[in-house]
Amino acid sequence: MNKKGVNIFNKSKITISGLGGVGKGTVAKLLSEKLNFKYLSGGDFFRNMAEELNLSLYDFDQFVKKNPEYDLKLDQMQEKYGQKNENFVLESRLGWHFIPDSFKIRLDCDNEVRYKRILGRDGSTVKEIKTNEKERFNAIVERYKALYKLEDFLNENNFNYIIDSTNLTPEEVVENILKEYFKLINKNTWIK
Repeated sequence: MNKKGVNIFNKSKITISGLGGVGKGTVAKLLSEKLNFKYLSGGDFFRNMAEELNLSLYDFDQFVKKNPEYDLKLDQMQEKYGQKNENFVLESRLGWHFIPDSFKIRLDCDNEVRYKRILGRDGSTVKEIKTNEKERFNAIVERYKALYKLEDFLNENNFNYIIDSTNLTPEEVVENILKEYFKLINKNTWIK
């Protein structure tokens, strides 16, 4: 667990970032239920676009690299939503960037544990997942540099709170997030 760069944030906007398999979706859903906030997922939209084109996530990553309008479409939707709405938890790698007044959380996790979680969710083999995740990460880094000039989208300075989910249940992760969230709210460090 780690707290970095506490900035002023809107108390009713929460973004959760991290790599695949860290538990973003599960934690975001649980957190939204606890706070009675709407749950949103950038990953679901990304996966839906990949399925519509009948592409794997890896192949869609490669496709998006050559067709950046898909990234831009997803990101513009997140940005507009964040400007017009409150009371939501958004699970998205760049949610912190497109909704800068959110309470920004980064989930971390040991890579081997991440790969096993992805295996349980998506199938395949651990070897294929390791290869695909490394290639996918490199493609994502290149895209974010090209589109948004972001050198390190997981830089700790981008976040209000960082937590490692490796040895915690999703409920324990949410409990820790809520403690930090309410601690900051009680310090009146939010935008009205």
